[in-house]
Amino acid sequence: MKLNRYQAGVLAERYLDVFLGDPTGLFFLVFQPIAVAICTGLVWQGTQATPTLYFVLVFAAIFFFDNFAAGIDTAKKDRGKHQ
Repeated sequence: MKLNRYQAGVLAERYLDVFLGDPTGLFFLVFQPIAVAICTGLVWQGTQATPTLYFVLVFAAIFFFDNFAAGIDTAKKDRGKHQ
């Protein structure tokens, strides 16, 4: 698959505009996963990995990916209404 540099630049610029256009969403996008990682580390600190830990990690990864994708989709729709 050949990378179209122009198209990649346009898409990167759009994503940057979406992220910087919503400071509150950007804050939660960046710091919420860090807070969950810290809390998870504190709960399982000094113990062996268990199936429950793996479940929490996978669930958190899916949850944050879904929120990230939904946030981008919503921001694109809102941006289209204002143009």
